[in-house]
Order: sequence, then structure tokens, then C-alpha cells
Amino acid sequence: MRKSDELILPGWAPWLVLLPVAVIAVDLSLHGAFGWRDEVSDVATSAPVRAEAAGRTRVLSAILPFLLVSTLILALFARDYMTLFGKQVRRSLLVPILIFGGAALAIIVMQNNGALVPQELVGKNFIADAFGDRDTMGGFKLTDALQFLVDIFRVALVLGAGAVIVGTISCLAVPAQSLRPARRAALRAVQRRRLDTYLYASAVLLVSGLFFIDSCMRWPAPFSTQPALYAEHVNALMLSDGIMYSTIIASYYIPVALLLRHGPASAQTDGEQAAAPGQKDTLSPSHLLKAFLAMIAPAVAGFLTQLIEAAGV
Repeated sequence: MRKSDELILPGWAPWLVLLPVAVIAVDLSLHGAFGWRDEVSDVATSAPVRAEAAGRTRVLSAILPFLLVSTLILALFARDYMTLFGKQVRRSLLVPILIFGGAALAIIVMQNNGALVPQELVGKNFIADAFGDRDTMGGFKLTDALQFLVDIFRVALVLGAGAVIVGTISCLAVPAQSLRPARRAALRAVQRRRLDTYLYASAVLLVSGLFFIDSCMRWPAPFSTQPALYAEHVNALMLSDGIMYSTIIASYYIPVALLLRHGPASAQTDGEQAAAPGQKDTLSPSHLLKAFLAMIAPAVAGFLTQLIEAAGV
């Protein structure tokens, strides 16, 4: 074999170029549709308008990485679901998928009917009154633009959150007893690594989502007659959301982690232990610290949004 033929590229690998192409296309589309186009000649009277444009740009900047993270997490779970598991596990995972999907759909329906509308947390009709009839570069009213971006965010959040939650639960799948001990030990190690992956993915997803929500809340701030009080209100909302997100991560990660390491899913045969003598399931302090930091990351991010705003970043 020639040296130039020693490396073989998988047939699907070249298609990965479509991902950065899609990111560029989405970014250009969002900025083209929702960018700033106002003509401003008077510096004194244009300050709120410029501030609104800056806030709008932050919203567009925040949604792009969130969409990418959500897409990658969904792809990760889809790969695991279709390639790692057999029919029994896939059928069992339909239960949490349907439960989470039903709950998420109910929340979305409630929001569309006027209840639990995220952007109204700063006050009913406040954003509509603040934006008035101003429009974007693509001719969208600012209120419609915000609603469109929030709708995209909700769908991506449902898909991403569902993927990390069900993906975490899938880490409890145990190797079949008919497998060789070495294979069972290897699969248990895979499940432990997958649990860590979904934990870190959860933190990245919810932290990036939190920054998008924060940018949406601060978008109409320049039109508030009480900017200090408005900022204080948004700070409180972000801290509350951050703590809630951290609690959500803990609600599905901790039970699975305990069951995987100390429950029925952790039971190993003597043959498995002999096949993997260097893989005893113990938690190091560094691993515990990383897991703890990942769980509290959204709460920390909720606090950091206040520091970022105070610094004027």
C-alpha cells in the first residue's frame, strides 16, 4: 500500500462542510432581516436609537451560538439513539421523549395563548410600547422580530433540552449479560463518559440560552424612563433563571449519576472487574469538582450577566 493511501476519509466526512456553510447562511439571513437601518443625523436625539441597535445586535449575536449548540447536541443524541442502542432501549426511551415533548408542547401552547410569555416578564406590553412602530432592515416590526427570535429559541431549547435529558437517562442502559466481560466493562465505561458529556452539554446549552434571554430582556432598556430600576429587574430575572436552570440540571443528572455508580446499573460481575482491573468506578475530587461546576454554571452565568452589564460590555 502506498503511504498516501494509509489514511482513508469516511464517506460522510466531506459533508461536514455544510455545517459552517449553514452557520454563515443563518448569520447573514438574520442580520439581513433584523439588522439596523435607521438614518441618524442628530447625535443628541439618536442616543436611544443607537442603544436599541446595539441591543438588537447583541440579540442576534447571542442566538447564533445557541442554535449551533442545540443542533450539535441534538445530532449527538440522534447518533447515540440510532447507532449505540438496540430496539429495546429505543422503545424504552420513547417514554421520556413523549413525556418531555408533551410538557414542552403544553408550555408553548400556553405561551402562544398569552400565558407565560417570556418577554412579558419585564411587564405586559412594555416591549411593545417601548419599540412602537419602528422596524428592522427587513421591514419587520421590532416586536415581531423579537417574537420570531424567541419562537426560534423556544424550539431549539425544547430540542436541545430534550436531547440532554433523555440522553442522560439513556446512560442507565446496562450491558447485556450475554456479552463477554471485557465488552461489558468497556460499555460501562462508555456510559460513564456519555454521562459526563451530556452534563457538560447541558451546561453549555443553558448558559448560552441564558445569555440570549438576557440580551432579549435588555434590548428595550434604552426606552425605559427608569433605566436603573429596569436593569435591576432584569438582573433579578436572570439570577432567578440561572438558579432554575442549575436546579433542572441537578434534577436529572444527580439521580442518574447515583444510579449509575451506586445503584443497579453499577453492579459488576467478577468477570467484568477482572477484565478491566484499572477501571474501578471511583470518583476523584477533580471529577466531582467539574461536575459541580457544570451544574452551577447557569446560576453563575445568571450572576455574571449583571457584571457584564455593569461593565458596559
